Amino acid sequence: MNVGYTPNSFGWLLLLIFGSFIIFPLLLLLTRLLLQLFGIRNNGLMLAVFFGSICLVLFSMSLALDMFGEQVAAQIVSKRETVTVDRSGDWRHSYLLSLQLDAKSLPLPMPSGVDSTLLESFLKDTGTQFSSYSPDDATYDRFDKNDAFALRVLRIGGLSITRPISQSTFTVLPWGWLLAGFVVLGLFVMFWRNLWWGAVLIAVMLLITLPIMNANQAQRTVEDNSDKTERITAIVQNSHRITEWDFVRSRRSHSEYELRQPYEIVEFQFTPRGARSPVIGIDAIDVAANAPPPFTKGQTVEVRYAPDEPRDVRVDGYTRSWPWRDMVGVYIDSALYIGVIVFVLLAFLWFGRGRKKSKSLTPQAQ
Repeated sequence: MNVGYTPNSFGWLLLLIFGSFIIFPLLLLLTRLLLQLFGIRNNGLMLAVFFGSICLVLFSMSLALDMFGEQVAAQIVSKRETVTVDRSGDWRHSYLLSLQLDAKSLPLPMPSGVDSTLLESFLKDTGTQFSSYSPDDATYDRFDKNDAFALRVLRIGGLSITRPISQSTFTVLPWGWLLAGFVVLGLFVMFWRNLWWGAVLIAVMLLITLPIMNANQAQRTVEDNSDKTERITAIVQNSHRITEWDFVRSRRSHSEYELRQPYEIVEFQFTPRGARSPVIGIDAIDVAANAPPPFTKGQTVEVRYAPDEPRDVRVDGYTRSWPWRDMVGVYIDSALYIGVIVFVLLAFLWFGRGRKKSKSLTPQAQ
């Protein structure tokens, strides 16, 4: 869900945002007091009830939008695509559509006994609203500036909650996060049943094996250019030299790992064949750590891309061995630590099973 507002109601939106910093601690305190009235003093249960209540409120708002929301044709005022490079050496695309819309407000009466000109003006605010939406790449490419964009809107005065007409409560639920939550819950149950060693072993093995498997897949992807059949001249927008990975992604952690094979992430802007607006394509190429940038901002370069995936581009004449070489380097440099961790886990597993067997045999010996 997104929020819609008018210029006159923007102050109310800021008030709600800043007020939440006061309301949430008060609600947490209220939840704690209510549980104590029932003799419950478990802090973990208190947090579960508090965050569960917040999720229930958001879920109820989403259902209300589904049932009572008005179908509105919003207008796209502008669109923007950006690329963010993080400290782990990865990058991601972000898409934003800025919208304006006109929707009917729910006919709510003024609260009895309340004499407030500000509240009355808010409830009677029928001006044009502004909102935004972060779509996926396919939706972003399908629309252009001044196009109509179908929304479902639930408006109260100058504020509203909005969502694309093609979505509903159950289609926007984060099923991946829910699955991860069930996995964490399963690991917690294993801890609870004294199977902590199994949970830790599974977590560590996943932590060890998944990065190298992902690196292998990434290396195979960058080497397979059979689908990149289109060629076009692109303009260099920006470039980022990656010489180290920071897996903790914190400037204060001092957890940087110097790469065996540095690489350059280059952003190219072009309009694919048949597209309505430009896109930003990315190519990550091998470079020497102290080498000058291979491209300059504003330079025109011929790139290759796949018609159904134009943001993954290739520039001829460059190698891309960094995904596999750098991850293998991480494993080689961390081999001692990984070996110690695996050895300690296996030792705990071995001695834990031995203790269980000795306890089960002791009553028979007596």
